[in-house]
Amino acid sequence: MVAFADGGKVFNSWSQWNYHAIQTDVGFGFRFHGQFRNVLSLDTGFSHEGFQIWFRMNNALQSRAQ
Repeated sequence: MVAFADGGKVFNSWSQWNYHAIQTDVGFGFRFHGQFRNVLSLDTGFSHEGFQIWFRMNNALQSRAQ
């Protein structure tokens, strides 16, 4: 299981760069491991824009480097 928090801001020019009105989000996820790597990832995120789910799958049959 993983947990995360994030913050950021989008701006058009360097003169707008500051720490005012930074947007934040939080979330958690699960990682399911195969023999050598993550096989499946399921993440959820919560922000003022709403709730999102990310799902990723990888090939679990990757050979080990020798």
